[in-house]
Amino acid sequence: MSNAVSTLPSLDTIASNIQIELSHTRRQSTNTLLNQVKKDAKIQGLLRNNAFCRKIISLLSLMKSYSNEDDQSKALDIILASPIYERLEKEGKSNSSDYTDRLVKQLLKWYKEEFFKWVDKPECPNCGNTEQDKIQRVWGGRPHLKEHFEGQAAIVEQYQCQKCKNIIEFPRYNKASKLLETRRGRCGEWNNCFILLMKSLGLKVRYVWNMEDHVWCEYFSDNLQRWVHIDSCENAFDNPLLYSKGWGKRMSYIFAISDHYIVDVTGKYVEHGSKNVIPRDKIDEDDLKMVLAALNLSLLSEIDDDKTLLEVSSNMILDHNTMKNNSILPVKIQDCIPPRQSGSAEWKNERGENGKD
Repeated sequence: MSNAVSTLPSLDTIASNIQIELSHTRRQSTNTLLNQVKKDAKIQGLLRNNAFCRKIISLLSLMKSYSNEDDQSKALDIILASPIYERLEKEGKSNSSDYTDRLVKQLLKWYKEEFFKWVDKPECPNCGNTEQDKIQRVWGGRPHLKEHFEGQAAIVEQYQCQKCKNIIEFPRYNKASKLLETRRGRCGEWNNCFILLMKSLGLKVRYVWNMEDHVWCEYFSDNLQRWVHIDSCENAFDNPLLYSKGWGKRMSYIFAISDHYIVDVTGKYVEHGSKNVIPRDKIDEDDLKMVLAALNLSLLSEIDDDKTLLEVSSNMILDHNTMKNNSILPVKIQDCIPPRQSGSAEWKNERGENGKD
């Protein structure tokens, strides 16, 4: 009897075999559907000719910029040298199920208050002028220095100090590792650098893009078993209605981009029927669903590892079910939804993010 029992596979082996079988099934299904998509003239036409679809395609590679191991190592060194873990230990709950959630909250607070700096207009390095009304925007130019290109600056804003007449350059860097050094910027820079820090901790993070010129991120909480809204500019954790209710921001399309797929999460951030919903008229809604499905099939087909394929496809199913059942419901809506903290009053007024109707 003992010999017979010893020949049985372990639970780990059984689970692994089940995963492999499921992964093979999903891979076959993915390839079959992808072949159908490639033959669908309407979908292919949208992907080629619709400007909004081309914009969506450009979002798919956003997370790739955070995968560099050297960059993650630099980010992790910064975290380990910070007081984050010491502060976490003082909470005295090292074995609690919400440990990682609390770690992310400590990271957010430190990042907002001590590490990164918001820039409306850069101070003058020549005379030290920090008076915002004495620094005037001149124009935005193309990158022209080696460090601009290395830091992947898309534009170099230029300002003039009204006190000493010095021209001040403010490169808008996109490379997250460069931002670990400069530690300043606006929404895009804040989000880029923070995602790299989160990735360095081995956390599941995804980039969230809003068509109305704002970005933030989400992190998958094993404790809460869902994706959690995070905005490093505001030290905001799990407050998805911050923008529409707190800022008074009007929004249309919001997409979350992970390493292997993209999902429309607009319903999570703007309540149905809200006065802050902008009509979605860039593409027919059914066509948008088809396009996202086609793009995700293509991304899934690129995954070689069976375990990763199973995990990603399972996450996609979770996302689908969450959005279908209204993703706002499982979130405890905060009693106090504050107005926007980052940015000058003038800048917030221009963007319609001053909290006023």
